[in-house]
Amino acid sequence: YYFGTDNPEDNQTHGTIVSGIIAANRDGTRMQGVAYEAKILPVAIFGPNAVSASAGRVAAAFDYVVAQGVRVINASFGNTQRPPFDLNGTLLPEMDAVVRATNAGVLVVFAAGNAGDPNPGFMAAMPFVKPANDNAGLYNKPATPLDYSGTQSRVLAVVSVGADNVISGFSNRCGVAAAWCLAAPGEGVVSTYNNGGYVRSSGTSY
Repeated sequence: YYFGTDNPEDNQTHGTIVSGIIAANRDGTRMQGVAYEAKILPVAIFGPNAVSASAGRVAAAFDYVVAQGVRVINASFGNTQRPPFDLNGTLLPEMDAVVRATNAGVLVVFAAGNAGDPNPGFMAAMPFVKPANDNAGLYNKPATPLDYSGTQSRVLAVVSVGADNVISGFSNRCGVAAAWCLAAPGEGVVSTYNNGGYVRSSGTSY
């Protein structure tokens, strides 16, 4: 489902690669998904050729998939902001949508990011936001107190490791998200490609 139209085509390839890692058929060909009997609801929030999406568009997409009854949201995209993050407006619609999703019992999985930073990208670190952490330096203290710590039990940050189980040089670290962070293979992962073939890719999305 291409959010806003009815065009499901993945011109960017990223979603197809991620979806294959999750749910590619177990048919004896090249590779299979880790949850090969799972159902995928693809939602292209970035449009056919765009490389960014507003927090409002992301929030609307989250609300849409929750309404469709999904159990897990894979949010393998990152925010371009670097610490300290600014919470006074631009991120709030997306953060509030995550709250609604987790309150509905949905697990929301965020790629930690590929900048080699000591902490994950902001959405993966979102449960860290609470008044007690306002002066920790990860984000600018909001004008109005915010508390997203209640999402911790249903938000998962994912970092990348190589075949040697050592964290990838490109991968952001768990950092403040250590209590809700998972490490998984993210180097040279083989998956489906949108030309009908296969590709080997690296990144915390994978």
